[in-house]
Amino acid sequence: MQTGFNRRLLYRGGAAITIALGTFLIPSACGTTGSPNSVVTGFNVAMTDQDIKLDIVFSNQYQLNMDAMIPIVNNFTGVRYGEVDLVTNANGQGFTLSLAIDRTQLPQFGQLVQFEKTQKLPNGQPMSSYIDAPLYRLTFHPSPDIEVSAYVGPTLQDCYLGVSVGFSFMDQNFPSQLVLTQLISDSQNRLVAAATLFGPNIQAGVVKAHGGLFIASNINKLIEYYGPQGNVPATPTTPATSAKIAAINAEASSIETATFTQNITLQPTSKLEIQGPNASFYQKDPQQLLPLMSQFNKNSEKAYPKAAPPVQIRGEEPVPQN
Repeated sequence: MQTGFNRRLLYRGGAAITIALGTFLIPSACGTTGSPNSVVTGFNVAMTDQDIKLDIVFSNQYQLNMDAMIPIVNNFTGVRYGEVDLVTNANGQGFTLSLAIDRTQLPQFGQLVQFEKTQKLPNGQPMSSYIDAPLYRLTFHPSPDIEVSAYVGPTLQDCYLGVSVGFSFMDQNFPSQLVLTQLISDSQNRLVAAATLFGPNIQAGVVKAHGGLFIASNINKLIEYYGPQGNVPATPTTPATSAKIAAINAEASSIETATFTQNITLQPTSKLEIQGPNASFYQKDPQQLLPLMSQFNKNSEKAYPKAAPPVQIRGEEPVPQN
């Protein structure tokens, strides 16, 4: 499978999503329990000396005929913090939403006062309960029809990475400010991420924000669950050895230094959160969400026809401003 990680190597030379509510909600009697066919079918994390990369693959039942690379750049200094990638379907898989952050820039990320800090989605509704604090947000518009935001924070000791992608094709046929979140768990039933489909924000017939997709994961928890600490000897024999092992463990579990790669095995079922002005209607009858998923595909197909080559979107690399 060609993932966002592999595709991203090509970009160097120059991100609950298509949310399948259908797979979220069958059978309806389960209420907040999803079906065996989860919206998110793949979740990879890779922490190298340079980057932290999250790669989320969505169900092949939902299509998005687009390839996009949007650099995350400080417009004032020109410093590049990473990039957001959308990779169209390949080898029978759903599309991939990827986020890569330059970990050498993480200590400086939250010190930039021009970054917005928020615990709300672009449509103004609260993020999932999985997010326990406001995050720093940088927003980009790689095309007139797309808005991308990268999220990080609140601290290096409790550090979430996230990304949202808003699409103008979701401005119609979706309830304003409806929020649907799949809580993603691994094979040991530990929460590892949240994936959200959010409707647009429409006020008096005016679109204030596009609807779209949002994903986030707590990197410290991923290090705790899948990091290299397990490779350290577990039974020290002397105080000196104990201190040495403690130091090694601290280094291995640091968000600034830990390195590992993990293809995470996900639970086949997931919990669902429904929020927004119309939440009670859909909570009472989750089957009413199914037409929204069909509408996502219809609108996506109209905007980015599958019969055509994938739409290519490349964000510009801003130059420092004097």
